Amino acid sequence: MGSDLQNFGEKKAREYQDYLAGLLQIILVKAGHKLDAQTAGNIVKLLILIFQSLKRVTENGLIALSGLINGLGDRVNVNEFGQYLVWALQGEDDECIRVSCGLVSDIAVALHENVGQYLNDFVPPLLKILRDQN
Repeated sequence: MGSDLQNFGEKKAREYQDYLAGLLQIILVKAGHKLDAQTAGNIVKLLILIFQSLKRVTENGLIALSGLINGLGDRVNVNEFGQYLVWALQGEDDECIRVSCGLVSDIAVALHENVGQYLNDFVPPLLKILRDQN
């Protein structure tokens, strides 16, 4: 019975983290342009801590990153979270892969020609995804 209660508590904690990430996405899309670099960096660090504590990249965490990317525009620092995006692109979770593909698009829109510095990281997993769909 104790392990069932613990599993229930962990499941609820994950569920609440997912809800918070979704709410964060909405806020960041609407007000992200007003964030300073330090606050944006702290949000990214929080999302990374969630990914690390769960030992996986979550769909809702990626959605929150989407809000940050769309809110910050060309001020987004891909170096902070890029490896987690690549992990999601290379993962097994179809929803995370789908959201990650959208994030690459969001980054391209936000950074314009400056996205080129990240193409070596993002294009190979994207090509693999496209090949695996056939």
